[in-house]
Amino acid sequence: EAHNYHMLAYAALMTGQREVAMTQIRAMVASLPADFVAAFSPMVEGFGAMPDEVMVRFGMWDQILSDPQPDKAYTPFTNAFHHGARAIALAAKAKTAEARAEQALWLEGIKKIPDGEVFHNNPMPAIYTLASAMIEGEILVREGKTDQGLDKLREAVKLEDALHYDEPP
Repeated sequence: EAHNYHMLAYAALMTGQREVAMTQIRAMVASLPADFVAAFSPMVEGFGAMPDEVMVRFGMWDQILSDPQPDKAYTPFTNAFHHGARAIALAAKAKTAEARAEQALWLEGIKKIPDGEVFHNNPMPAIYTLASAMIEGEILVREGKTDQGLDKLREAVKLEDALHYDEPP
């Protein structure tokens, strides 16, 4: 069931269908029983961060900022990624000092991810290194350091290109 929601959300994401993407990604997260996520969190907890990923993609800054902070001990990436999404949202709203504070919480949060954690086909450090470059790039651009920001965003693209994808493509 979660797989189908995930595929529908991704297709909607790639075709610019914001409401469909959000409905499906939230349905995917809701379909994962908490006891399952707790028991298998190193492999599946990254799914919990996907609503934030979709909202970043569609520039849903106010929604990101109003959503509650996840805080389950067994979902360190999801918890941290919400801070990363908040950093991007705040940067987009020209609140760069607040964005830097959220970025610091993101950086503290990723330290709680256990060594060796893998999400799908990728080691978690590959994923959070990519996200860190994106967050830094977005903030730098909003701070008026456009060249540095674009360099960081290009770095994020290269890191994403190096990820091992399975599905969706």
